[in-house]
Amino acid sequence: MGHVGGDDFVVIAEDHKGRETYDPVVQQFEEEVVSFYNSEDREKGYILSANRQGEMERFPLMTLTVAVCDNQICKFEDVFDLTEALAEKKKALKQEKQKNSI
Repeated sequence: MGHVGGDDFVVIAEDHKGRETYDPVVQQFEEEVVSFYNSEDREKGYILSANRQGEMERFPLMTLTVAVCDNQICKFEDVFDLTEALAEKKKALKQEKQKNSI
């Protein structure tokens, strides 16, 4: 396990683990994380908080996105290729999640 940066983390598993392994984790996280928000924020679907510049901004409620790259299917030259592939997958998954929540 490692911290890539910001809110991105990486887990490298010895055995092939597909979506069926991680989907229950995502579902449980998203069901339970809402308990950390008050009812007003849950209803709105966001929190209002100061950003890094000290300006008030809307931030969506937390979600968990898992991007999976299988080294049996994809070959990577180095760690930079791997992190780029994961970043692309994560971006697509987050866009899909946002589209489905509208």
